[in-house]
Order: sequence, then structure tokens, then C-alpha cells
Amino acid sequence: MNQTIGTLICALLAALALPATGLLATPPPATKTTRPPMPTPTTTNQSSFRPPMTAPTNQPPASPASAWQPLFAEEAWYQQQPGQEQLFTGTLTALTPPAISTRMREPLYKLGNHAVFTRARKVPALDALVGQPIELRGKAVELNLEGKALREIWPAAIRRTPVAISP
Repeated sequence: MNQTIGTLICALLAALALPATGLLATPPPATKTTRPPMPTPTTTNQSSFRPPMTAPTNQPPASPASAWQPLFAEEAWYQQQPGQEQLFTGTLTALTPPAISTRMREPLYKLGNHAVFTRARKVPALDALVGQPIELRGKAVELNLEGKALREIWPAAIRRTPVAISP
């Protein structure tokens, strides 16, 4: 049986044009390689000391609660929208869109009387600030879609405000 398997392997290797030597034989003993010794530091220069590097993490660096978090400012669709960036304040509200819509533009968030446009996507930075007083930098966009007037904020960045805002 072993001879039949060996014959098949040799035939397969011959068909692939690979050398068949040593396949069924025991592997050669491992050879010991020597590495050059690590250099030892002679002096420590405090000005060139660098702390050891740590493994990168997938978590964003810790930031103060009032720091601006970028949203869509770098997106082409945001940059191409005419209008000036404005500052909007209020309490961010999460909305539940209808299960079925032909408009494909149901908002997931609202700030005052404006829907916050996120391209029908949940945004973790917005989810974290739902129900809290926020400041939002963005563009006010008014459009008519399928006979319905829409008032939206296209968000560039968001941050939590340190003082409560009345709704």
C-alpha cells in the first residue's frame, strides 16, 4: 500500500516537473545556526531615549467629550453641496424609519426641525450622542423629493456641548 502511494506521489510530481527526491525519506537533522550577539549599550543618552512601541489598537485615542468628531466633511458629496457651513445646536434624536419606503431617504436622526442626513446609514458617533445636547457643524439643505419638502442638515462634524440646551 505504501509503495502504491509513493508511486502515485512520484508520478504526480513528475507531471508537475518537481523533484521527487527525499519525499518519502526521513528529513535531514536540523542544523544549528548561530546568530551574532546583540550589541550591548555602552552609554544611555537621555535625549535620545524613546519609549518602547506598543501594539496598535483599533480603538480611537481618548478625546475629551467636547472634542469635534469628524463625520462627512471629507466626503465628495458633502464638499460638492453648495452652501456655507453653519453651527446647529440642540438635542440629537434617533428616529425609526418606516419599514418600507419608496424614497430611499428616510432619516435616522433629527436635530430640531431638521433631519440629519447620513445616507441612510447608522453612524456610531451619532448613536453615542443621541439624547444629549450637541453642536453640529454642517450645511442646511432644503430640497423637494417626490413632492415632499425636506429640510436636512448635512453633517461635517459633531461634539457634545458642555451645557444643557432646552429642546
